[in-house]
Parts: sequence; structure tokens; C-alpha cells
Amino acid sequence: MNQSRLRRSALGALAALGLGLGVPPAQADDIDGVPVVGQAEATPTSNQDDGARKVLITLHSVRRVEGLTVVYWSVGLRADSKAGDQADVTNAFGLDSTANLFRRRVHGESMCNIGVIDRAAKKVYTPLAIGTDPTTLTCVGSTFVDAIDPTPGAISVAYAALPALPDEVERVSVTVAGRVFADVPVESGALLPAVSTDEPIAVGTGWPVIDLESARRADAESSIYPLTEHRADLTGNLGTREESETTSVDIAADVLFAVDEAKLTPKARDLLRSAAKEITEQKATGRVTITGHTDSDGSQSHNLDLSTRRAQAAAKELRPLLPDGLEVTVDGKGESEPIASNETASGKQQNRRVTVTFTPGGTS
Repeated sequence: MNQSRLRRSALGALAALGLGLGVPPAQADDIDGVPVVGQAEATPTSNQDDGARKVLITLHSVRRVEGLTVVYWSVGLRADSKAGDQADVTNAFGLDSTANLFRRRVHGESMCNIGVIDRAAKKVYTPLAIGTDPTTLTCVGSTFVDAIDPTPGAISVAYAALPALPDEVERVSVTVAGRVFADVPVESGALLPAVSTDEPIAVGTGWPVIDLESARRADAESSIYPLTEHRADLTGNLGTREESETTSVDIAADVLFAVDEAKLTPKARDLLRSAAKEITEQKATGRVTITGHTDSDGSQSHNLDLSTRRAQAAAKELRPLLPDGLEVTVDGKGESEPIASNETASGKQQNRRVTVTFTPGGTS
């Protein structure tokens, strides 16, 4: 099959697959030589009122390439979409806070919204990045907006280079542009033919050349994070975050304390008993750290003092409820470690919390 015919056939097949979207499929057969793991659909945030634009996001493969993990994917407006530009495609990837979900170093590249999840080791691998200024990091991969052809029906391929996965990892979960693909096989070798160009690469005509030089200059460890798994009770007042070695129980400060106060409310005992039960059931060992947090209202010094006093009050109530042998320490962080935006009321509410962090039994 010649290249132009392959391109038309692959584009048509991908577009047809997109018409039956739902749960992304498991590993699928190649479509005219183009591997397809799964596909999802997104709506640009600038176009949610009329819904006339739909963006197709396709995961093609996760590969081990010369000491890297490479995610190949493609994106474009559906053929039946209203015409738009590259921004209409990329703003379907989610808000900046979503695009930065797995990266503690802030950057604004939507095309870097990629994560490979090793659930067994509870780690998340994200794109390698070049630079020392956290606000101007450049990810290794297809980060330039001109990599996308915004013509409806055009599907442009892209890639992201991530740190190497352990040799024993055979299947992973992958997030691409805010969409999740589960049980993805990890294969070996770059996809071919590799095409070096500053123009969009149409699916079926080739794959991007991997920037190995930049990848080798990047700090791999800075792109690997503990996987945080969240659970919450029905009230939303008690949440649990599990990472690779520690577990944190977040308790809503609005229930524990009155506004701008550090005296426990009558309802506080029930929540602290629930936290103590979680710690006991997970057979915590060593140290339990109780940390107070506030939103950004008020001065930093006031918030630091308030968070410390709240942590002390919670610790005083919690200590007798914990198993013997645990060391309890107290800390106050004020507004310095938000878990949500302080620009909204709901975000501020999430940031007002007391966190109890411990190491479950059996974890080194």
C-alpha cells in the first residue's frame, strides 16, 4: 500500500473507531500497520456550549527505546467537527492544573500531559524535562503546538519521552491528555519509520524522531513521583492518600475547628476516632506526624501559627487513641502546601485540613 493510501486508510479507520467511543478498548490489532491501544474523545473547554468540536485522542504504544520509556499517541479534530486551530485541540486536554497533575515542577505545556503508572511499585513516570527554571521547563517530546494539524479529520502523531521503567514491568496504566488507558503492554523498540520534521506528522506516514540528546540531559529522578491513591468517606470530611511508603489521612479543619480557632469542636472526636482506626488497622509503625494546614486568607505568619496550634490540639486528642509504641510529632505548614487552588471557595476548603501521616506495617 503506498504512503498516501495508507494515510487515508489509517485516518478513516481511526475516525471510524472514534464514533463508537466508550471505555477505551484493550490492546487492539493494528489498523493498516498503525498500532492502536485505545481511543478517547474530549471537548475543547472553549467550545463546551455548542459542542461543535470533538477531539480524538489515540494511544498507539508504550515502548522501551534506548534507556527511555516512549509514549506514542495522536490527536486531532474529528472529521465532523467545526474547523478550529491548534489551541482548540490542546485546550481539550484539561485545565493547567489538570495538565500538571503528575508534575510538581510547574510548566504550561499541555502536550506534556502524559503519565505512565506502575501500580505495583506505586510510582508515576512523567515526561523528562530540560531547564532549571520551574516555570520554563521544556518537556522532551512533541511539545510544539505546530505538531498538530487543526484541520477536521486530520490526525497528528506525537510522542513523549519518560524515564525508563523497571525491566520487570510488563503492563502499565497510561494517562494521555487527561484520558486514562488501563492495562497497556510495554513493548520494545521505536516505532518506524521515524520522521524528522517541524511539520505535523499525519498518522500512517511515520513517527516522530526521539530527541535522545535532550532526554539524556534531563534529570530522570525529577520526573518520577509516588503514586497517590485517594479515598474519601461519604461526607468528604475524611480522606486517605496512599503513596509508595506512607499513608496520609486528611481531616477537614472546618469540622474540627470553628473559623480561625484552634479549639476542637464537638464533632472532632468522631473524625479523630476514624483516623485512629485507620492507623490501627494499617498497623502503623514508627512515627505518626500530625500537620496543620490553612488556606491563603490572612498573613503567612498568622496561618503558620494557626496551623501549628490546630495540629497540637488534634495531637492531644489523638494520642490516647493510638496503639502503644508510636511516636507522635506535630508540625504546622500554614498555607505553604495547598492541595487545591486558593482561588476558589471549594479549593480553600480543601486546603484547610489536618493531615495525619504514618507508615503502614510491613513497609520499609
